[in-house]
Amino acid sequence: MRATVTDRQSFRVDSQRIILDNGYMSVPGRVARSGIQQYSAAELGLVDRPPDTLINVYRPPEEVFKAGSLASYDNADITVHHPDDFVDSSTFKDVSVGHATSTGRQSGEYVVVDMLIKAQDAIDAVNAGTAELSAGYSSEYLPQTGIAPDGTPYEFIQTDITINHIALCDSARAGRMARLFDSTPQENPPMPHITLDSGARVDVADQATATLIQTTLDSLVSRIRTRDEEKEDLEKKVASLDVELEKKDDELEEEKEKTSDAAIQARVDQVVDALTGASRIIGKKFACDSMNPMVIKRRALDEAGITCRKYDSWQKAPDVYVSAWFDAEEERKEEDEDPDDNDNKTHDSHRRFAKDMTNAMTRNTGDANQQRVNARQNFLDERYGKKAGDK
Repeated sequence: MRATVTDRQSFRVDSQRIILDNGYMSVPGRVARSGIQQYSAAELGLVDRPPDTLINVYRPPEEVFKAGSLASYDNADITVHHPDDFVDSSTFKDVSVGHATSTGRQSGEYVVVDMLIKAQDAIDAVNAGTAELSAGYSSEYLPQTGIAPDGTPYEFIQTDITINHIALCDSARAGRMARLFDSTPQENPPMPHITLDSGARVDVADQATATLIQTTLDSLVSRIRTRDEEKEDLEKKVASLDVELEKKDDELEEEKEKTSDAAIQARVDQVVDALTGASRIIGKKFACDSMNPMVIKRRALDEAGITCRKYDSWQKAPDVYVSAWFDAEEERKEEDEDPDDNDNKTHDSHRRFAKDMTNAMTRNTGDANQQRVNARQNFLDERYGKKAGDK
């Protein structure tokens, strides 16, 4: 199991701070140590116990002082407190205040590194007391129980330690001896603190309590944010469903209008008018089972042998174009049937009405009322899927 963590601890020796001509501070410091250190279950990515549970991890000297691990300190960035993520090419301009100028070297149980602090605000923070050091690194955690040389039991062993950055902080995990070398004692050492979601910092009694409270707060804040995101997603889904419901309501209203008695009667009238006109154009032999007026008109024009001039066929012609030709041909047939009446048709509306009534009664379309009844029933059967012969 590989995890990324940060260490916190500190200590002091004779002051070795040097302010260079350019204002930079050159100073060595203890940045890490071997032995037992405590990590929370959340830091180790463990899910088999509460996230704020403290776990003893053994850092063997052979791992802490391994040549590769000590070499990774060289040129590591220095930050004021730990950044949210590891320092890389996209973040160092925002968080780096200097860098290590040497590899790590062993001094008893500690790792010592030479550092160059460049940013003035960081130098001021150091002079004001922010002088403890905390290494930010990634490492492997091997689940292995045992007893450390000092008699402390542990559950994991830390290996393959690779340093990313060194943070100036107020309270370090490695203990109060992990700090810049500084002989200026502090009468009241800075207390461990936790940072609230609002950004406020609160001092607590000891580091273990600080770690426990901070981890718990971070977990609660994370859960609240997750719930807020889930709530927002749910609200979006509800809004989307409301829109779909409105569309369905509109479609339902349209269907109700289409199936009303007035709508059905209007459609039946269109079918009857189309059949009557087709019979005038073709004659008594015309027959069509379709309940679509446009299908009737197109078939009538085809059977009449009338060529569709503007389009490849009547099937491809627009409805308005077909209706215009159909009406014109029907009118022409009427004029051919009663040429004597043609000259006076615009002056005698009563005679035209009488002739239309006579034609409707004498042609092969049958009784008009019965035809409308039949057309209406056929339309309803066709619309609702009732087949011929069904009861």
